Amino acid sequence: MSDCVPYAIHIATGEEMAVVMSLAQQRGWDSEKGMNGIAAWYMLRDMGFQITPMKRPEDRVTLKRFLPTLDASKTYIISVTHHWFTVRDGIRFDKARTHPRTEVAAYIEVQRPADQMDACYEALAEGACAYRRSFGAGDVLIEHVHAEVESAQ
Repeated sequence: MSDCVPYAIHIATGEEMAVVMSLAQQRGWDSEKGMNGIAAWYMLRDMGFQITPMKRPEDRVTLKRFLPTLDASKTYIISVTHHWFTVRDGIRFDKARTHPRTEVAAYIEVQRPADQMDACYEALAEGACAYRRSFGAGDVLIEHVHAEVESAQ
């Protein structure tokens, strides 16, 4: 899945997919080869997001064992062999539906700059997630997030 890195960044940051794809193309993204993970890390940083270094789990670990160890209130990009996906607020956004026995290669914690958080949640509450519903496999997960926002109002 060659657009997994831009898609993971789109979900983790809330930036529009078209904007992320444009930035990714500037950093070498290719529809056949995908994108280099290091270039993607720098792209996230240059977008103004606070990110951790790309960390490897202490021991070899599968997704099934690793995902429950993550803080459900945070946002992570998970790297496995030839694929990235996002875990945001405890919800997994993975277009490839990666098998639970897949080994985790690395992960990044992504934090929005504090001054952007309120605007992001306001946009989500006002239906910005309707834009995101058009991205295929993530539909069910995004509707789940949308339902939580509506019930909190």
